[in-house]
Amino acid sequence: MNFNFSAFSIRNPVPAILLFVILVFVGVTSFIKLPIEQFPNIDVPVIAVTVTQAGSTPAELESQVTKVVEDAVAGVTGVKHM
Repeated sequence: MNFNFSAFSIRNPVPAILLFVILVFVGVTSFIKLPIEQFPNIDVPVIAVTVTQAGSTPAELESQVTKVVEDAVAGVTGVKHM
């Protein structure tokens, strides 16, 4: 038994129009009832790495420590900004 919805809707447009109106009404009602927050509570994934070496100059920290740490962190998947 083959039911052709298109042919049925052309012969009897009222059920198809009624179904469309009901779906639009349910969609609009659901959209209106959605909760909207001005400042939603989201957790941004952030990792902070702090490296200290007493008695060294900034140039030494950059060349000996920071570059090594950056290269190690760059290998981690999912890191977008460093």
